Amino acid sequence: MKKWIISPRMVLWIPMVVYINHFAIEPIVRAAEDMSAKTGYLCRPNLFEGFIAMGTSGLLLMILPLMLLVLLSDFPNTEYGSVFLIHRIGRRDWIIGQIIFFVMASVFFIVIIGLISTSLLIGRSELSFSWSVVVTKYGSVFPDRYGDTFSLLLPKQLYNQMTPLESVLHTYLLLLLYSCLIGGILLLSKMIYQKKAGVVVASIIIILGAVFCSFRSDPMWVFPMSHSVVWLHYTEYLREEVLPLYISYIYMVICNLALYITSYVFGVRYQFRDMEGI
Repeated sequence: MKKWIISPRMVLWIPMVVYINHFAIEPIVRAAEDMSAKTGYLCRPNLFEGFIAMGTSGLLLMILPLMLLVLLSDFPNTEYGSVFLIHRIGRRDWIIGQIIFFVMASVFFIVIIGLISTSLLIGRSELSFSWSVVVTKYGSVFPDRYGDTFSLLLPKQLYNQMTPLESVLHTYLLLLLYSCLIGGILLLSKMIYQKKAGVVVASIIIILGAVFCSFRSDPMWVFPMSHSVVWLHYTEYLREEVLPLYISYIYMVICNLALYITSYVFGVRYQFRDMEGI
């Protein structure tokens, strides 16, 4: 754990804060300012809408998993006497420990992302459990801006279908499952001696998922990214679903179980000489 915390790669958090602010937070703030100027009333976004917007931005949803991939690209770590640790605690406990580690790392990764996106709106938003007028009335106040950055971040498919808290919950859980899936790919690839190939495969899955989601084509549902974007599951009006959310949860859980169970099966069969060669 300490190795990753003090890793020079942690400097990546600095540009990540800049990206989140530029692609998710600033469009919300500008929309609120424009609405205030247009209507003559103070319009403020909901504090939760920053995290929700981050979870709907196609670019950020490509950058975030790639960042996680870079931060933990050497997972599972077998340096600094790990072979002796494995000998002492046993292969089964070591594999289980690695799985628990990545799940917890993913939990904290998404929490930190949420804290960043929320803190950037403090002082410029209000705490509410309903959608702000900035989100719900923006299209009617500025009909000529349909399809601009802000309207794409928080589309009708989202605010017409669920509350902000529901959106936060589903966004967090689906991003968590997406992150864990990346960990499963890294763990399995290392267990079958194809670590570099695993990093390449994970990168391709992330990038292709982003490409297909941008075109809204049917093949996007093959990739985990589309399942982690809540609004893609709905149409603009009524509660009509393009794909039920529970299907995405089932997809994510099955993929994660398949990857981690397979990793466990391969991992417990390693000889120590094999572990040294990972």
